[in-house]
This record gives sequence, structure tokens and C-alpha cells, in this order.
Amino acid sequence: MLKSRLPFAAVALFLSVGCSSYYSTIRQTPMAGNLRAYPMIAVGWLDLGEQKYQAYGYSEQDKDKWFKIVSEMNLKSMPQYLKEYITNKNIFVGRSKTEPLPPDGMVVIFTDVNYNQQTSSAAQVMFGAMAGSDTLDVTVHFIDGKSQRELYSEAISLSSKAGMGYSSMGFEGRVNNTVYNLARFISEKVQ
Repeated sequence: MLKSRLPFAAVALFLSVGCSSYYSTIRQTPMAGNLRAYPMIAVGWLDLGEQKYQAYGYSEQDKDKWFKIVSEMNLKSMPQYLKEYITNKNIFVGRSKTEPLPPDGMVVIFTDVNYNQQTSSAAQVMFGAMAGSDTLDVTVHFIDGKSQRELYSEAISLSSKAGMGYSSMGFEGRVNNTVYNLARFISEKVQ
């Protein structure tokens, strides 16, 4: 009788761990303004660290593949997800690390960016190495563009889990899920 309950208990544990929030707060500052009052949102470059290609399993010969992922997340995925989530505001997304953001409206920038691979050890033990989720740790700063005054910042850890707690199997898919969840986080703050 006990043997028949163990698999169910393991599945229940996995589901309770897997269905948690898509992010957790590490620290935050007090709110110093209305983040929802801005009709224009300018979002800076998410620096995933092109120079860290070896940490993500890319060799010197393959580092362009990591560069391409970083570029696609910033130039394609982030704008797409922000526009999907934030339909009632004008969205501008920086096209490089150095491109200045327009000061009209709210400016959102990212600091302390760190992508962590395979952080869900419980899922790995139960389902193998491909089951682990990744996290993107980042501090998100919401700044009044005209005054350059920071209205709010929150250091968060975003999960690579997609929808109903499922994790994408491939590395690029997990990175993409963290960017999707970051866009979702921003949208919840500004609208």
C-alpha cells in the first residue's frame, strides 16, 4: 500500500514546487511615484553577458551562437512580449547596450544581471538534468525619464518555468522563458 502512494507523493511535491510564482523578490525600494501614470515606457538592453559564453557551454568557435541568443532576446523577444502584455502604452526597447533611451515617459533599466543554469535540484533528482529550471537574477529600475529620479527598484529572481510550471527543455527556450517572465513582471508594475 505504501509503495502505491510514493509516486503520487513525489508528483504532488513536484507540482507544488513547479507551480510556484514565476519570480521571487530579493529586495525592493519604497515606491516613490505612480508607475502606471506614464503613457510611454522605454526599456533598456538586458545585458546577459556576451563575454560569459563559456559559462553557458559555448566554445570559442561557437561563441557567436550565444551572442545571437543575447541579441534575439533583446531585439525580438523582449519587444514582442512587452507589446503583448502592455497594450495601452507606447513601448520603446533599446537596440544596443549604448543606445540612449528617450527621456519622455518612464525608463526601465536592468542592473546586476546574472543568468543561472539548472537551479531546480529537486526536479533534476526526480526527472533528470533536463528538468531543472534556470533563473535570471536582475534588478529592475523604474525611472522618471525627465527628472532621472528613480521611482522604484526591485531585485528579483525570475524562473525559466513557462505556463503551468512547465520548464522548456532546451537552454535557449529557458533563456527565452526568463525574458518572457521579465516582460510580464514589468507589465504588472506599469499598468
